[in-house]
Amino acid sequence: MLPPTHMNTGWALCAKGRAYYESVAYDKAEQCFDLAFRLEPFRSKGLVDVYSNVLWQLRKDIQLSFLAHTVEEQAPKV
Repeated sequence: MLPPTHMNTGWALCAKGRAYYESVAYDKAEQCFDLAFRLEPFRSKGLVDVYSNVLWQLRKDIQLSFLAHTVEEQAPKV
């Protein structure tokens, strides 16, 4: 078990969220990813791909749209 200071990092929350996602515990996965996204909004690796699937499974269209919009804004402009 990690200490609380390490458990509340984007990396650890994404790993925990992915484990919940793979266990089909979408509500718990959403909680982990939501906190990770609020703590580290610029984290994309391990967050956006699974988090978007969780939101889609839960039929949370507004949150999914917000996530997509936020990621699009952060993407480098070429």
